[in-house]
Amino acid sequence: MSGRINLVPIEADALLSAIQAQIYAREGAVPGQAGAVQFFEPLHRAGFAPEAPSEENFPEQDYLLSNPDIADAVKRGEFRSGFEHWVRCGKDEGRSFQPSESIEREYQELNPDAHGRLERQGIQKLMPRLMAHLKRLRSEMQIRFAQIGEAPPSPGTLRAAVGGRIIQILCSVLWWYTRSILALGEVAMRAFQEQIAVLEHLAASQEENHQRLASIEEVVNGIATRVEHATQQHQQFEARIAQLESRLRSATALSATLGPEVGARLGDDPDHKLDALYLAFEDAFRGPREEIKRRQSVYLEFLREAQAPILDLGSGRGEWLELLRENEITAKGVDFNAAMVAQCRALGLDVQQGEALPYLRCLPDNSLGMITCFHMIEHIPFASVVSLLQEALRVLRPGGVLIIETPNPKNLIVASQGFYLDPTHLKPLPPEMLRFFAEAIGFSNCQVLELQPGPLPPADENLAISGHLHQLLYGPRDYGLIGRRP
Repeated sequence: MSGRINLVPIEADALLSAIQAQIYAREGAVPGQAGAVQFFEPLHRAGFAPEAPSEENFPEQDYLLSNPDIADAVKRGEFRSGFEHWVRCGKDEGRSFQPSESIEREYQELNPDAHGRLERQGIQKLMPRLMAHLKRLRSEMQIRFAQIGEAPPSPGTLRAAVGGRIIQILCSVLWWYTRSILALGEVAMRAFQEQIAVLEHLAASQEENHQRLASIEEVVNGIATRVEHATQQHQQFEARIAQLESRLRSATALSATLGPEVGARLGDDPDHKLDALYLAFEDAFRGPREEIKRRQSVYLEFLREAQAPILDLGSGRGEWLELLRENEITAKGVDFNAAMVAQCRALGLDVQQGEALPYLRCLPDNSLGMITCFHMIEHIPFASVVSLLQEALRVLRPGGVLIIETPNPKNLIVASQGFYLDPTHLKPLPPEMLRFFAEAIGFSNCQVLELQPGPLPPADENLAISGHLHQLLYGPRDYGLIGRRP
């Protein structure tokens, strides 16, 4: 008995194929439909009812692409859509949802190098397409399982009635075969669902990893930007260190040259023990000699209205005297700092050591054509400033010119910080005040030159701030007073 049962499926299949061929030969088969009719009990009768496709999730394009004759019927208006055809007769006919060439194309897209030359593709793009492909396959499997055991539509002929009766008998005889197929399908669908769940989990993990990677890339880019900025700062520091080393070497060489002379001049005098130290301070903060000469060149035009001789009070490092010599103008200077006097003499400049006010008092009346004084009056008391103006007026010839330059306290940064960088500065002198006392003492035709404007404000600073405030913060850092003896 068991051996006979094992032969039933083979004999039944041959019998049903012959019956099916006769039906199609008589009624006319639909192209591409052969072998699609199933003669098994429907799934809902076997206790397995997969989810039926709805119009919302029905693969319309795949269905029409798989069945060109249905696509033409939809174009002719015989069916509203492919879904309508499938509901009315397509599922009974066993219509496919996806052509073999479409499956092959999709496989090639998901496996761009199936022959071993795997090309690099972003898995972020492949994963959604893979999921869509698997879900379409799941829908196809559900529809195929739903067709198991369903009889083909009867054309209403005697032959069809006989064939239908035979099919009913075979379905009753092969109930165990149908159930085996359904059980296999249930296991396959469950495994397929589990695989989809695993892939969905992998897709979520992949998206999370992609977001983490984007965050890491952002952090790495930020680090690269900071490294680049740090590298630029390091280069600036190296350049600054090289500049300071150059100044130090110059100062060391000058100290070796002038050391004995300065030491002999200083002796044990307590007033000059810090002279060399202040010279080093000037070298560090006053600025390069060429830059100071460039700033002082603005006063060269006033030499046309002055006559020799010219005296420079507080000559310092001698930049002004050197600029005059470069313009073939003879002048002499006086400075209290012995180290600076030695440096000026080493440069071939005519500078005497002494205090400015006592030196002026020793000069006869009407003996000078011009007196210059750069950044010196802020180092002496105000009473001495007034006395210096009086003595300058006395020793200048009629038409003689007095030039005084000093820090400009109208610049708030200078008044609050820059001025007090030099510990020997006493009090800032506003230009209006100095001009008033110069004119009150007897100088005429006085004028004030505002010099050395501060750096431009930062590019991101609010430009809505008043221009007056910008002037206070970034205005001229020095000013020069030019007075003339009547």
